[in-house]
Amino acid sequence: MYKTSDSKDVDDHRQPQDSRWEYQQFRLIPHGPEEQPLPVSGLLRFPQIPAVDQPDLVMLGFHGTSADVGRQIINEQRMIPSTHEYEWLGHGVYFWEDDPVRAWKWAQDRFPGKDLTVVKARILRGTCLITANSAHGVLIKKAEAFLVDREAQEGRLLPLNRGSRSDRDCAVLNFLYENLDTQIDTVRAPFHEGRARYDSSRFQEKDHVQVCVRNPKCIVELSLCDISGLDEDFSL
Repeated sequence: MYKTSDSKDVDDHRQPQDSRWEYQQFRLIPHGPEEQPLPVSGLLRFPQIPAVDQPDLVMLGFHGTSADVGRQIINEQRMIPSTHEYEWLGHGVYFWEDDPVRAWKWAQDRFPGKDLTVVKARILRGTCLITANSAHGVLIKKAEAFLVDREAQEGRLLPLNRGSRSDRDCAVLNFLYENLDTQIDTVRAPFHEGRARYDSSRFQEKDHVQVCVRNPKCIVELSLCDISGLDEDFSL
C-alpha cells in the first residue's frame, strides 16, 4: 500500500550521493558551490508561521524492507524517492514516524517469506508541509483548485483516490511542490486507518504518521533498527 519499490528495483531506495554536504550536529553544512534549490514558480505562497517553524528539529523515521535492500541502503547511505502516481503525499522518500513496529509489519505483508529489516532514519524537518496544520491545509485546498482549473482548461479531469491509491492527492501535492514560492523539504501527515480500537473509539488500529522526504539532504543518518520485539502481537 505504501510507497516503496523494493520488489522492482533495489535502487529505488537509495539517495543520490553529494560530497558537497556532510552531516554535522544535525545540520546541513555546505561545501563548495551553493546547492541549487528545487525549481519553484511562486504561484502559491507558503504561509510563514514562526511559532511552528523549526527547521533543525530532528524526526525519527522507520522504513521496512528486505534485509538485502536494507544492507545496501546502510552501506551506501542513500535512498531514491518513490515516484508512483498514487503516492499518498506525492513523490519522495517515505517513512513511518516513530513506529518501527508498523514498518516491520508492513514489510512482512509486502515481502512474505523474505528476510526483513527496518531502516532507521534521522531526518531534519527543514521547511515542512504539515497536512494537519490549519494554514497548510488551506494551501493544499488552493493547490487542488488551481490544478482542477488547469486540467479543465486542457479538457482533462483529475483522478480520484480509490482504495489504497491516492492518485488525486499525489497529483495535487506534486502540483503544490512545483508551484510554491518555497522549497518543501519534508511533509508530515497523520492518517486514520483500520478498525476502531474499541467501541465508539476515534482511535484506529493502524493510525500512523507518515513522513515524506522531498529534499534528500534532510536524511542525515541511516542505520539498521534493532528489530528485537517487533514481532510481538500488537493486533495489527
